[in-house]
Amino acid sequence: MSHLQEEMRLAERVLEAAETRRRVAESELKNLKNEMEEAAKAYEEHIEALNEDVLSLRVRAERAEERAAEAEGALERIQTAMQNILKVRSDNPALDQSANVAGAPRGQVL
Repeated sequence: MSHLQEEMRLAERVLEAAETRRRVAESELKNLKNEMEEAAKAYEEHIEALNEDVLSLRVRAERAEERAAEAEGALERIQTAMQNILKVRSDNPALDQSANVAGAPRGQVL
């Protein structure tokens, strides 16, 4: 009978140890799930921030392209105006003469 009681006590201790290991494993699992959820949330936030940065950079690039196109258009208008001025001067020798009278060398645009 004492041998049977000894076996029962040993079985109870084994059962208690198994229950303790199960509780520890559940606690570790819960901690790992929480860490995984936090990491996933941080990852999502990082991705969202990067997407916002990309969108902002796209908008800035589009605006820069618009400004560059406006500058190119303005440059073309200036070049056209300068060519027209030179053409008018070369077509009208009187303008060249008046420039020479003013002391400018022939062909120099004032």
